[in-house]
Amino acid sequence: MKVNRCHFEKNDHGIKIDFRNLFNRFNENNFIDNTEHICFEGMYVIIDFYKNNYWDDWRGWGPYHVKGFLNWDWHPAKEPYDI
Repeated sequence: MKVNRCHFEKNDHGIKIDFRNLFNRFNENNFIDNTEHICFEGMYVIIDFYKNNYWDDWRGWGPYHVKGFLNWDWHPAKEPYDI
């Protein structure tokens, strides 16, 4: 699954992924004011790929640890996208 240039705001879960969906790609999305930006259902170790997403709780430097074992956004966006 590819999710590109979407806006997830004020949800319980920005995105909910179950164990049948592996190696998803999330690029240039906004994650703002969600209770949980990414939620894994039925499994904690899901490997996905994240690139250039805006995370409202990112500390402003370094990669953003999304959740799980190997899930990092190595190049988070500094500003939300105009979507």
